[in-house]
Formats: sequence, C-alpha cells, structure tokens
Amino acid sequence: MNSDAIESAFRVPATLRSLTFIRCALALVLDREPWSPEDAGRLLLAASEAVSNAIEHGSPDDGGHIEIQVVVRRDGATLVITDEGSGDDEPRIDPHATPPSPTSPRGRGFPIMRSLADELTVSRVGSGTRVTMHFAVEPEAGDDPDPEAPDDGAASRSAGAPGDLLRLNRIQDV
Repeated sequence: MNSDAIESAFRVPATLRSLTFIRCALALVLDREPWSPEDAGRLLLAASEAVSNAIEHGSPDDGGHIEIQVVVRRDGATLVITDEGSGDDEPRIDPHATPPSPTSPRGRGFPIMRSLADELTVSRVGSGTRVTMHFAVEPEAGDDPDPEAPDDGAASRSAGAPGDLLRLNRIQDV
C-alpha cells in the first residue's frame, strides 16, 4: 500500500440500520482526499447497493455481520464488502446480468454497481460473498500540491492533511 493511502476497515451488524453508519464512515474517509462530489457519490451509492445486497441476500436470518474495507488514494479507491453467507447453497449471483424490466421492483443492484465502478468482481469467501470494486478518479482542480513549494514535511505531519496514512490494523466491530 502506498504511504499516501487512507485505509479503513470495520464490521457492522447485517441490518439496514447499519447502512447510515457505513455511508457516513465512508464519506468521512473520502472527505480526506480531493475527490469531486460526483466521484465520492459514485462510491457511496455503489457501497449502499453492495451492503444492501449483503444484508438481504448474504446474511443469516438471525443476524450476522458484514465487513467493509476501503483504501482511498488521490487517484482512486478500492472498496470490498464481504458477507457471511445466508446458509443457502451456492448463491445465485450474476454480476453481468442485464437490468430487469422497468416494472420489476428488484434486480438493479449489480447493474448499478457495474455502471458506477470502473471494475467489479464477485468471489466466494467461505460460505459468504465478497464484492470488490475499484474506482478511478481525477483529483479536483486546484488540489494538486505546488511542485515549487518547499517540502518541510509539516503538512504530512499535521492531523487530517491529505496524504496522511490512517490505518486500522484490525477490523473493528461497531
């Protein structure tokens, strides 16, 4: 991992109440990089779709947890959502499925994620499912560091400065 990356990982209960927390936590991490609101919105919406699917289709009826990992850089991010599995046999996941008819109330999650992420992969992890999405972005204009400015290292030592490394070495339960 680059020293200019921000990494965060957490585990939440597999309930719809967790969705607000996840969106807020991811928004706080994204806010530390000079991403446009549109690029941050792409990741947040894709995360909401992946987590909603994990809660509804990839978690036991009696609860369970979902793990979220994100690594954010100035030029992009990787988002990983992992569920525990629902106990069913092999899940029926087709990340390349075409969108459903306009009158269907279901089946739009993967088409939405696929349209927002630059790369989407789905894999089995134990009895659960892992969705990995990569997002490429262009930093907002005016946020590039001045190449002529002297580098005394003070900016990278101050809390909250872009480029700081925020790493949680273990997944935290919330």
